Amino acid sequence: AGIEFGATGPARGDGLLYRIDTAYMHSDGFRGAGYDRFNATPSLFWRIRPSDILNIHVTSNIDRYDLDAGIPLLNTVANASNPFKANIIPDIPLSRRFNTPGNFEKTRDVINQAFYEHFFSDNVRIREAFQYRYLDDHYFQSEGLFVDPINNPTEVQRSNFYFFDHDRQ
Repeated sequence: AGIEFGATGPARGDGLLYRIDTAYMHSDGFRGAGYDRFNATPSLFWRIRPSDILNIHVTSNIDRYDLDAGIPLLNTVANASNPFKANIIPDIPLSRRFNTPGNFEKTRDVINQAFYEHFFSDNVRIREAFQYRYLDDHYFQSEGLFVDPINNPTEVQRSNFYFFDHDRQ
């Protein structure tokens, strides 16, 4: 499910134009591993004079994911005749989730761009571009789920992974 909105028009006279697009999307996802995304993308186009143009764009995405650790596997002997079938725990409903309540992924990604063009003639021009990206990706997930059928058959053992990337380009 989602909603989108966009608008464009003159910001001041004929030389300065704006555009704004926004969207919100939500999905419950397969097995409850859904997401929420918010996007905002404002833009300005400025014809400074007939031979000079400036375009400015900002793209901003904020994402929140509900992760799915999957279904635990049985730790079985290495020489089982079919390790893929031997490792599946029987009779677990597909809807059962084994994530810890704190599993998440949050991403904030903002890309700022500016483009300047100068036209010397119809066939000759120069273009200068600038981009700065602000990206935070924050993640915590139970990635490995195992059950030891001999020593601890009623407890799910988890191996967790934590990740935080703070990137500036």
